[in-house]
Amino acid sequence: MNNLLKALKTEYPWLKDVDATALQAANGNLHDAFQRFFNKELSNGFPRFKSKKNYAQSYTSKAVNQNIKVIDEHHLKLPKLGQVYFRAGRILTGKVRRATVRINSQGQYYATILIEGEK
Repeated sequence: MNNLLKALKTEYPWLKDVDATALQAANGNLHDAFQRFFNKELSNGFPRFKSKKNYAQSYTSKAVNQNIKVIDEHHLKLPKLGQVYFRAGRILTGKVRRATVRINSQGQYYATILIEGEK
């Protein structure tokens, strides 16, 4: 599916609004869902489409070529979104691997950042 993304972006121009690594992560999640469906030991049932009206929406973006950066203590740079304010519980040190942005039912956005550190 990742090889078809380029052709799908020409057919569906709204896919260009989304970060390319987010589309690849969605394809990976779909692949994982079908692998679990066909594995009889881990059978979770057939994968279902999620509703656009569902309150729990999220997207994941992988860090490639420093596209996700922690600028300072309260700002994060995400691809296609730009600078985003965030509140951290501690000082973030290390290499950013992945960021997931999620919205809850109250309309508040949360970012979960996966950082590779030395410890």
